[in-house]
Amino acid sequence: MPKKLGFAALSILLMLVGCGKPQQHTDPLPSLDDQAKLLQLQKICAEQAAQTFRAANYPRKANVINSYASHYSAKLGRCFILVTIFDSTDAENVSTFETIEDAFEGRRLGTYFVPSARDEKAGTHVATCEERAIGELQKSCGSRIEWDAYKARYMDAP
Repeated sequence: MPKKLGFAALSILLMLVGCGKPQQHTDPLPSLDDQAKLLQLQKICAEQAAQTFRAANYPRKANVINSYASHYSAKLGRCFILVTIFDSTDAENVSTFETIEDAFEGRRLGTYFVPSARDEKAGTHVATCEERAIGELQKSCGSRIEWDAYKARYMDAP
């Protein structure tokens, strides 16, 4: 009998120790159907971004590198494309251009341009850095750090 009483007392003590502590609530994992839908939306987004990139017909030159990345944001319910262009035509002044667009609407949400990689590393002479966030007025950004933070709103959004 004493062993059962000890076990019961220990059980009650453990329950009481947990009282008063905030419980961590975790979001339930998405169902398999939801995961499948998200994968399908990501696939559609990637296809649209590829089509948008090809349609833009960016310059094809030996000293120009054009690339893009797509991102479907479930939170925003939209597909975004980030286009990056490096131009090393002038070996001493490699320029960088980036733009974020809504891949379906073709609406440009922001641009970033630095005429020289040296200027970009030094954080100076940003020729263009414009933000046109959805539902907000256009504003300028003054550095690569500001641009990267703005870009993350679309390209890293869950």
